Formats: sequence, C-alpha cells, structure tokens
Amino acid sequence: MQLVRDGIDAWNRGDWEAALDRLHEDIEWRISQPLFDMPVLSHRHDGVREFWRRWAEPWEQLHVEPERMVPIEGGVAAFMRWRARGRDGVEVDQQVVFVFMADEEDSTLTRRFIAYWDPDEAVEELHL
Repeated sequence: MQLVRDGIDAWNRGDWEAALDRLHEDIEWRISQPLFDMPVLSHRHDGVREFWRRWAEPWEQLHVEPERMVPIEGGVAAFMRWRARGRDGVEVDQQVVFVFMADEEDSTLTRRFIAYWDPDEAVEELHL
C-alpha cells in the first residue's frame, strides 16, 4: 500500500516519471466507463502518459488524496478524494475508487489499474 501512496504522491507533485516507475512497463490502464473523450483502455507507459496528458489539459489544479485503502486479492482498492479546478473555473470534489493490481512476478509494480468514477460500481464489482 505504501507503493501506491508513493505513486499517488509523485503524481500529485506532477512527477509523472516517478509515478510511472511504480507501473509495470506493460501496464493496462482502464477507466470503468466512458468519460469525456478519454480512452477507456490505455497500454504501456506511453499510453498512460498520453492519458495523463489529456486528462490534465482542462484542469488548472488536480489532486487525489487517499481516504482509505482496502486490500483485495492481488492488489488494493484505494478510495480516493479527487479534487480539481478547471481552467474555466469549474470545481470538482468527488470520491472515486482506484484499483491497483500487482504484477504477479514483481509485486512492487502495478500491472493493471482501473478507475471507478462511481464508487458504488466499484463496491459492487469488487464485492467490498
């Protein structure tokens, strides 16, 4: 769980390369449902970089804060508080759930990631 926290801290600082260091090179990065014009599925570090770049574009400020981490088989479900202020002035303060699944060969790396923008969907799918 500390590795997840470290990766989140790096991402919040804008140090995307340090955050990527915690992701397997062949990462599968997924959002649970279509959101804006973002890809539902991205692969590898280059795909995640592009996802983050596109995600950050409309926001003046972005911050995610872990509220609670729940161990699940093969990883952790992180209940997060996502706060953002758009360049157009819109503000968002929302709970989300990020699932980090460890690589089977190297448990220090996340091999699969899923973002649930609806926490109830995550709770149902993950049987939490």
